[in-house]
Amino acid sequence: MKAIFFDANGVIYYRHEQNRYLKDFLLKNNLVLPSVGMLSAQTEELHDAALKGQIPQEDYLNAILKACGVKGLSLLKEGQAAIEKDHGNIVLFPMVKDTLDTLKERGFLVGVVTDAGVSKSTKLAWFKEQGLDIVWDAYANSMDLKTRKPDLRMFEAALEEAGVTADETVFVGHDARELNGARRAGLRTIAFNYDPDVEADYFVDKFEDLLILPILCQVE
Repeated sequence: MKAIFFDANGVIYYRHEQNRYLKDFLLKNNLVLPSVGMLSAQTEELHDAALKGQIPQEDYLNAILKACGVKGLSLLKEGQAAIEKDHGNIVLFPMVKDTLDTLKERGFLVGVVTDAGVSKSTKLAWFKEQGLDIVWDAYANSMDLKTRKPDLRMFEAALEEAGVTADETVFVGHDARELNGARRAGLRTIAFNYDPDVEADYFVDKFEDLLILPILCQVE
């Protein structure tokens, strides 16, 4: 293997305080957050469109706020800021920085393949705030590519940027759709923080366990 690509949310980082700032904003205005199912039903299509860069992220955020009963331009702006703060309120999984540094030292190219409604610079700023400030050799962002995983174009864009082939690359993901997409694109797969129904070539329970996988012990 010459390159390792990672999903971002659920692999590099997680959010342990879901909707903290949005809930505070709603409480201040005597409003409540609908159930996950109800909110998803009202915003799912817009969420998909925002991740694909088909609509501005602002339209999706406003749909969430309107589903919560928020009205008026000033409150919508305040609510958007709360949601954006929640989006950036990330926590790196343990040993992410040290593991990535070691993989880079071993000579691997590292990349990100992410479904995101924010720019590359925004997400990298989140990483930097958490102490992760490495140079990525590839970065495939759904909003920029106008598509989402498991579309093969997500993986192909990262392969092209890194200058490697699929059979030289492994993808680390956590859900079945993205891992299946990576496999169809010809990449080897590693499941971390994985859902129960996933299939992958390798499974790791801790991020640093990547360092002891035989295929990642040295660059081929």
